[in-house]
Amino acid sequence: MRFAAVVACAAFMFLATATHAAEDFANETGSALELDVATLHSPGDFTIHLGDLSPFIHGRAFEAGLTDAPGGSIGTLIAQVGFGPYGTDPRNDKNWVWSSSPNIGVIDDMDEFAGQLAIAEFPGLYQYTYRYSTNYEFTWTLADLNGAGSAPGLDFSLGDMGVMTVTNPEPSSVALSTVALLIAGRNFKRYPFIESKNRSM
Repeated sequence: MRFAAVVACAAFMFLATATHAAEDFANETGSALELDVATLHSPGDFTIHLGDLSPFIHGRAFEAGLTDAPGGSIGTLIAQVGFGPYGTDPRNDKNWVWSSSPNIGVIDDMDEFAGQLAIAEFPGLYQYTYRYSTNYEFTWTLADLNGAGSAPGLDFSLGDMGVMTVTNPEPSSVALSTVALLIAGRNFKRYPFIESKNRSM
């Protein structure tokens, strides 16, 4: 199954589709490329209608000597917010969709990022999170709500990602009125006497 998402970041919006090149994840590998701390800050869950934009999803990341430097890591640390089918692993499931999120500032030596998602095709239950890279998207550190990374006691957990429920939008009264008019129009064409009767009234 393929998914599409509208991702809004800063002042622009674009369509992101689930097409990926091979990707490496540094979580729990002992690699120096794993960030010290990678978090999905908020929210932990939300519900939206199909096609609507989500609330802003915030992520925060810390890397000693980088995010705590004057001005933070703008231009060096890349963040992407992504989503995929509920219960899947973003490290190996190619249905996950990712898109870049802008850096919006530094809080307690952690760079903060924010982006929005909207499911464009299928209602259902999804999970979402952030991932971060310091080497131009070749290696990623996945985040979760409790914090992941190389700092002591931090491990990435599939169960600690955010949960997004996507429902079908309720039909509006305008849409129902339009449907009723279309049906009436078809009836007039099929039964000319109805049209004549209505004109005489």
